[in-house]
Amino acid sequence: MEGNKQCQPESTMETNNNGITNTPESNTSPQLPKCMQTLCELLSEDPYPTDFQITILRVDDDDDDADESDDKFVPLFIKDGTHLGFHAGDLPRFVGIVRKFYYDLRQKRLLGAFGDTVNSSFSSKTFDELVMASTTCLLLCCPDHSTAWADRKRVLECNADSIIDDMICNETRFGNLLFTQHSKAPSSWSHRRWIHQRRRNYYYSEHVIDAGASIMNQYTACERFLDYVKSEVEICDRVASSFPKNYYAWTYRIVVVRDFVRNICDLSDNRCIVLGFKLLQNEIKIIENKWLTRHVSDHSASHYGTMVLRLLVDLNFNSLSFCTESIRSMLKYVFGRIEFIRPIIASFPSHEVLWKYRRMNISTYMYLLDRLFNQCLSGEAKDELNDVGFLINDIGIKTEIYNNFSSEIRMSLCCFDNFESFMTARKGIVDSAELNHTRINSFTYLFWLSALLQASTATNKYLMGIGDGDLSRLLEVKEDLIDLTYKRLINHNFFRKSKSIGIGEIAINPKTKKIIEK
Repeated sequence: MEGNKQCQPESTMETNNNGITNTPESNTSPQLPKCMQTLCELLSEDPYPTDFQITILRVDDDDDDADESDDKFVPLFIKDGTHLGFHAGDLPRFVGIVRKFYYDLRQKRLLGAFGDTVNSSFSSKTFDELVMASTTCLLLCCPDHSTAWADRKRVLECNADSIIDDMICNETRFGNLLFTQHSKAPSSWSHRRWIHQRRRNYYYSEHVIDAGASIMNQYTACERFLDYVKSEVEICDRVASSFPKNYYAWTYRIVVVRDFVRNICDLSDNRCIVLGFKLLQNEIKIIENKWLTRHVSDHSASHYGTMVLRLLVDLNFNSLSFCTESIRSMLKYVFGRIEFIRPIIASFPSHEVLWKYRRMNISTYMYLLDRLFNQCLSGEAKDELNDVGFLINDIGIKTEIYNNFSSEIRMSLCCFDNFESFMTARKGIVDSAELNHTRINSFTYLFWLSALLQASTATNKYLMGIGDGDLSRLLEVKEDLIDLTYKRLINHNFFRKSKSIGIGEIAINPKTKKIIEK
């Protein structure tokens, strides 16, 4: 274990009012204060730390450091293998020293002390090194310091020849360390996205992932970029596991996955499309088996799952294997995601996140049907689809789609009507707040589903042209659904005698009530 490293100051150095140590020679660049040197040394030693924590490392109060000058002050650091600890009691003074050094350094830059001109005292390379060192110390304590992040970007962009290596080996590694202590810092995730954009441009602009490259080069480059995507996904998963409901981690994760999928759609190598399918299906499996079953209130994770499913549908339409069997398989797979969430909702019906996940997935299912119906009716579909015409002539497909929507309605009505008896049988007691939220969620879903069926392109263009098909009955579902839900609202005394008809946390105004009564 290495702790509280001491660095003896040389007798030739003197300190100015800003805490920056300079040598008497006028042409010598500023030196980092001792506390910053200690931290930079710990970060440069092998192994590089992968875990950083600001915590209490000593119980007894030691006031000896208070009498030390800034150039001699060294906070308590402890490094044990890949773990780096920083004593929280030393944080205020350390941050003050780092800020003074950093701001004075920027001021010298503005005054022309650094640069390649004749009047410059120090080289631009020296300034870049000091900026990277000072911002590293500052951002470990203040991760949302946007000016520090902006200066790091400028340094990286000025070193264009080695920018990729710097980002991969240094910035990515530094970001991983930072997220272990500051997992929800917006500026840190914004910088991470900036790094990703440069990495993506490197692969898709400079590294032969384009439609004109050879098939072998396309697949090789895709595999290399996929390895990078998986490493980023792993980091996001680790951060989200340690700090749940992390909006920034899930947002960055969908950006990385979406960039990979969208850029392989135009490639001529079908193996690249297969890589995209496997990645998306694996992500959906992780969301369902790991997150929705354990984190029923994590909206960021559920929203990520719905976006990945939509990407999978779009990728299927852009793939070269767009045929009858693939469409059947996709319809079954998408609705399978809706069926998966039903038992979880039955166990936790008052959690709105699960109902939203269900709603977004049924929206994706309708989106898939709309695209298929529109292609059939407009004649713009591929030859396989036009020749078969199975969506128009296959009664089994029609019945299956109708049964899918019918089962959704029955399940929602069951939650609305029978949840009280279900909870009584399971626990013996009924939580009135949970019961109220369950009815709110189920009614909201039913009303939304009925509006979706009415407004859908599929029902307006395709189903209207089928007079005798079973699927045409979906047009009547909306009227029956509104009638059933409205009667249940009256039976459960959800409507109040006021201008704004309150349903728990949902308020239905008189205009909306008239629409319901129609």
